[in-house]
Amino acid sequence: MKMLIDSQWVVSSDNEHREIINPSNGQIIDSVPEAIIDDVKMAVEAAQRGKEAMKRLPAHERSAILFHIAQAIEDNKNELSILSLVYHRILNYLLFSRRCR
Repeated sequence: MKMLIDSQWVVSSDNEHREIINPSNGQIIDSVPEAIIDDVKMAVEAAQRGKEAMKRLPAHERSAILFHIAQAIEDNKNELSILSLVYHRILNYLLFSRRCR
């Protein structure tokens, strides 16, 4: 898995990953990049550039973009709800496992 930064799929700057483990069976689901501060800075800078670009667009163009995003969410709501559930279960597992160390 990679991170999406500035419209590019990238690995972390130090190429470190964290394995995501299914708490119900202990199997590895995937591995995700461990972002470091440089990655966070790049992502924030890209977001700022995107914000500035959106600010310069006319309202009707911003509206069209937001409508397109809303439509994509609506079209994929079942898959997104499953992903959200899985994500929160994994997050809870990671948070709990850190507290128990």
